[in-house]
Amino acid sequence: MKFLYSLFATVLTFITPLSSQNINEFAIPSEKVERMQWWSEARFGMFIHWGLYAIPAGQWQGHTIPGIGEWIMKRAEIPVAEYEKLADQFNPDHFDAKEWVSLAKRAGQ
Repeated sequence: MKFLYSLFATVLTFITPLSSQNINEFAIPSEKVERMQWWSEARFGMFIHWGLYAIPAGQWQGHTIPGIGEWIMKRAEIPVAEYEKLADQFNPDHFDAKEWVSLAKRAGQ
């Protein structure tokens, strides 16, 4: 049994660093150059994160909560029962996906 444990630990020691490395490190140099050229020419993009945390917008019970909005529940230590009440206020009736896309395109995305 000790032998199997030692073997497993040894294999794990060698596999773990490989699995945690960025896959780009193993790319053929010409492929990496090509990807980096695409990245440079692509300019910028937009990732929209939208959820209940948009309602308090960084404020909770009169206090500004530091950090990004998605973490307000954790950082302000808001109980689940209290946080889930925000769902009653979440009303995306005025959400206009076409306008968001138009804005992104006008910005050069």
